[in-house]
Amino acid sequence: MAMKIDADLCVSCGACEEACDINNAISQTDTAYAIDASKCDECKSAGGEQKCLPTCGVDAIVKA
Repeated sequence: MAMKIDADLCVSCGACEEACDINNAISQTDTAYAIDASKCDECKSAGGEQKCLPTCGVDAIVKA
């Protein structure tokens, strides 16, 4: 399972993209940031704690 970003809540601050430095699964779209589900492993390859989740000040990142 991957994480996803609720585009309605995302304020496009970019903090999540910077935090996703292992799989580079997060990128900016025209309206918000988005997570590529084929790249996101919920940071299992980095020990299992999502690196993007605590960076989101508006709680826009949720499980897909």
